[in-house]
Amino acid sequence: MLVVMNRHATAQEIRAVVEIIESLGLTAHTIHGAQRTAVCITGNQGEVDAARLEGILK
Repeated sequence: MLVVMNRHATAQEIRAVVEIIESLGLTAHTIHGAQRTAVCITGNQGEVDAARLEGILK
């Protein structure tokens, strides 16, 4: 799964997403691009529950 952050996401917001991912026992890989930051999720054995991330991404 790939979480694409809002263009104006702060370092604190990105860290919060990483912490949620890690709390699920998954691994977060932060990818900083020229326009946006994405967080790649690895380590899942099945579908990732996106509902855990929705509140912080709005």
